[in-house]
Amino acid sequence: MKNSLACHDGELNKLANVEAEPLKGFTHIPPSMEEQRGKSEVKAVSRRAEEIRNQIVPEREPEPTARWGSGDLASAGLEELFGCLIGRQPRAEQDQALELLGRRRLARLARSTPMELAGHFGLTGRDSRRLAAAFELGRRAISEEVEPAPACSSAEQVFRLVHPELSGLERERFLVLLLDGKHRLARMEPISEGTLTTSLVHPREVFRSAVRESAAALIAVHNHPSGDPEPSSEDLEVTRRLRRAGRLLGIPLLDHVVVGAGRFVSLRERLW
Repeated sequence: MKNSLACHDGELNKLANVEAEPLKGFTHIPPSMEEQRGKSEVKAVSRRAEEIRNQIVPEREPEPTARWGSGDLASAGLEELFGCLIGRQPRAEQDQALELLGRRRLARLARSTPMELAGHFGLTGRDSRRLAAAFELGRRAISEEVEPAPACSSAEQVFRLVHPELSGLERERFLVLLLDGKHRLARMEPISEGTLTTSLVHPREVFRSAVRESAAALIAVHNHPSGDPEPSSEDLEVTRRLRRAGRLLGIPLLDHVVVGAGRFVSLRERLW
């Protein structure tokens, strides 16, 4: 029994030695040039992907507009408003843009051309034009606020205001002038086009925009393509209905002006 165990132990020792020794008759084959080139390309792609991930703002960050509801842009910082206009940019270019916003006055940047904005912020031509357009919209909004709204306190003022809009038309067009508390024009709203009838000009359509815009009062205007501003029976009936609706809603109808060829008629003088 002892001899048998000794024999087995000797065989196990030989097997251990065989596993430890390299296999005879086989040689190590180095990888081919194609395999080495493939591994190098994979490593290069991986390094480039890592560089891009480090440069670009992570996608998991929410868009600036997603964090704000309606009317909350006033609380946003310049960099957030900038991001709303041109979207995500490479981190280096974003840092450059924020530094520029901090060093220069916004009013001066607003006067830059699209080409200058592209150079300042490293933007594409499309993004620089978008930013320049936003600045231009801001300038126009400011200019409208500076210019006083036209007054509509008399039929003659209304005629001068709407005559360019209604002159030369071949069909009747009905407009309402929405006024503020000082009877200045807030907005001109088209209501209908065609022969004036009580069904075509319903108080609901006329006063819908007045209620929406919180108008203090309104003036109705329409033209006579024939050039004769003398009101028809339909004109008078429509005016009476609008006056009644205005009294109920608390938005008075101040006048209904009929425009002809260089002439006008104020129905306030006929019905009030």
